[in-house]
Amino acid sequence: MNELFRHSQQELAEIFARFIGRALTLELTPCSGQELALIRAQPGVGVTIRGQGREIILLIPEGALLPADYRSPSPTSQSRLSTLAQELAVALFPEDLEAAGTWEVALPQKGPETAQGAAQEAEVLRLRLSDQAGNLVGTAVALIYEGPRPHPTQGTQEFATNPTAPRSAGSAPPPEISGQEKTSRPSVATLGQKEEPRAEANLPPLVRALLRVPVCVGVTLARRRQPVANLLQLSPGAIIQFDKSCEELLDLEVAGRVIAQGEAVKVGEKFGLRILKIMPPPERTQTLRPNKSG
Repeated sequence: MNELFRHSQQELAEIFARFIGRALTLELTPCSGQELALIRAQPGVGVTIRGQGREIILLIPEGALLPADYRSPSPTSQSRLSTLAQELAVALFPEDLEAAGTWEVALPQKGPETAQGAAQEAEVLRLRLSDQAGNLVGTAVALIYEGPRPHPTQGTQEFATNPTAPRSAGSAPPPEISGQEKTSRPSVATLGQKEEPRAEANLPPLVRALLRVPVCVGVTLARRRQPVANLLQLSPGAIIQFDKSCEELLDLEVAGRVIAQGEAVKVGEKFGLRILKIMPPPERTQTLRPNKSG
């Protein structure tokens, strides 16, 4: 079993559980070429994950693991799929600051010969996701390349895509359609793209380690000062009125300091914040006065 998936098995189960909104367990088993051919013959979503010089293609067939509107996803479903791809990248490559994932709608591919070719070039794992009662919820297949994925040619790529189908923000059209290098976007990996090293890669190891320190992030709806006497009179059903308008942006805070502002969004059944404005730290200036001594 691939070490990346074995070490991240529990976290991967939790990621898929959050994605579909129900508790899941994950079982990892080798996948045969015949099983891979069956998965490839179904429509679904292909997730590409890159990190630490490796590339992983995750094929998720149509079913309970995907939103019902995945073929023409709403903004909410697109956001959920992008979050899923990025969370998978972080879980599999926690030490790689450049790890990133993208998703695309995958078209069915027929023929076992192309599946056998892909299986010969990569390690293939089957991800079996079940509910707490042991009932199968869905199955996905991961193709793991220990180095950069060989440039796919017509009929040998892991999944086929429609150039007009939805995809995550950084995904580019498949090579057999475009025939050229992909354009890049910050913090997003694209298929077949050679990434430039990010600025963090040139930082000292201690500074890079600090970038991985988790911090508490909070969203503040509104604030106001109240006398203690008013607080003592609070009871269930009481309403506190704030001066902040419903149209104003919400504050994103880290350690009590506002770093950004945004608007509330719904991601599945969860609450999210769409960042609209970054708040730079206040500048600190010091007046230089001439030395009057002497």
